[in-house]
Amino acid sequence: MTRMATRSEHPTAEIPRHKVLGYVTLTLRIFQSESVHCSYASECVELSVGSCGRTIDEALSNIIEATEQYLNAIQESGEAARVFRKKGIPTYLGEPREEARSVITHPNELVQIFLYRMLVDVPDGVLTPGTHVQTASV
Repeated sequence: MTRMATRSEHPTAEIPRHKVLGYVTLTLRIFQSESVHCSYASECVELSVGSCGRTIDEALSNIIEATEQYLNAIQESGEAARVFRKKGIPTYLGEPREEARSVITHPNELVQIFLYRMLVDVPDGVLTPGTHVQTASV
């Protein structure tokens, strides 16, 4: 009788994987700026991406665009899992349970929760929607 080797016996053996819909949750912060060029500064707190705008709406639109461009670039280069792991950003499977929302935290400051949907590479048969994925294994 032939016995199959386990992953622990052959750590370089490939585990079957597939791509599923997932997302990360990020914080976008818009606040009054002291710059003469922009009235409002904006940042993605977790990724250290920044932008600005003349109005709160423009600053929010600009930071969403800048964050999406950064996220698309790290996805296309295959670096997303490494970046998320390094920055401590959890990846979740399935559709988000709620949509993005904005909160005014102080006068002239807005914080918005930003949900970025993406395909996540996961081992076959071990995860269900809503499950947190350790980005080290993605």
